[in-house]
Amino acid sequence: MIQRCKYIIFCLLAGFASITYAQEVGVTCYTESGIGANIKLFGMAKGDIMFDMKAFVNTEAKNTLLDASFAYRFSPIEHLRVWAGAGVIMPKVDSGFEESLSLSVTGALEVTPFANFKQLSFLFVLSPYFPGESPVIIRRQFGVRYTFRK
Repeated sequence: MIQRCKYIIFCLLAGFASITYAQEVGVTCYTESGIGANIKLFGMAKGDIMFDMKAFVNTEAKNTLLDASFAYRFSPIEHLRVWAGAGVIMPKVDSGFEESLSLSVTGALEVTPFANFKQLSFLFVLSPYFPGESPVIIRRQFGVRYTFRK
């Protein structure tokens, strides 16, 4: 129960900080029973540094996996944005951190098909991760993202 409260508090603080600080906040719904949020931390000459957090709830809340990563979003080309990043996948909420963190590498393609409505986009993600001594697991995701800009 204490671990679940820590996760909830962390998610609430991250959400509050992203809303008050970020120039851009995106909310994504994934096909694998997942939801995610990303924020633009700061812009650079050729792209943006982003923070992305995803939660995957396949059955019960105690089986929730959290994936947190930093990514570099390259400058957009027409209706495409490309991302590359790395992060960690946190163990299940009820494991008491007996399981170790898994490293993940993420590559994503974001497509904005509507010229007059660039806030809505489709996201294709390929994310291999390395769960300790187990073999590499490749996660493929499809999502729909809505982006709020200040």
